[in-house]
Amino acid sequence: MNRHKGSSLRSLFEELGEWDEVEALTQKKIIAETLRREMSRRHITKSQLAKRMATSRSQLDAILDASDPGLTLVSLSRASFALGLRPEIRFKPRA
Repeated sequence: MNRHKGSSLRSLFEELGEWDEVEALTQKKIIAETLRREMSRRHITKSQLAKRMATSRSQLDAILDASDPGLTLVSLSRASFALGLRPEIRFKPRA
């Protein structure tokens, strides 16, 4: 018998102790996609953005890698400012 039948996907990940990682990867995917869209909108290449950020292309690739949840506030700020954006971080109560 499936003990997860009728439960939510979230409850399964929570039970496995993996929900935090799922949330982190989701947020990273949103951030990476937002930066990519802004790069496209402004016709800025990865090389150009890396130069504006005073970083390497490989560092920028890590920032844009949705499967890598590691992202520092400094990296986020540099990428955002280099694209003319201001990062906004908010904390909301869990639903």
